[in-house]
Amino acid sequence: MARFKIDIEGKGLQTATIEKLVEAFKKDRNVKASFIKVKEAESRGDRFSEAISLIGDAKSEFESLRDELEEWKSGMPENLQEGQKAQEIDDAISELEECISSAEDLEGKEVNFPGMY
Repeated sequence: MARFKIDIEGKGLQTATIEKLVEAFKKDRNVKASFIKVKEAESRGDRFSEAISLIGDAKSEFESLRDELEEWKSGMPENLQEGQKAQEIDDAISELEECISSAEDLEGKEVNFPGMY
């Protein structure tokens, strides 16, 4: 099943307009559609916090990919665990570990934004 994400933004958009669009998608019985009104970050600090949250999401995905590769390798027959494919898996795991480490470094960062005056 294909999955799509649609972002709609603009001045003067009304919730009722978006609801009509969602309902139009739902008329096709094979389509599930919904929407969430997103509150925009009001300050630079809030925007920074949202970015850090996205880094946390990326870190979780890196960890999931690493775990999948580790399971793949551990499920290989012993005679293949030292072969070329196993080495490629190990290399990918190592690169994902670097990504995880970099994300962890960024998760703890803070920026003190100056006030307007």
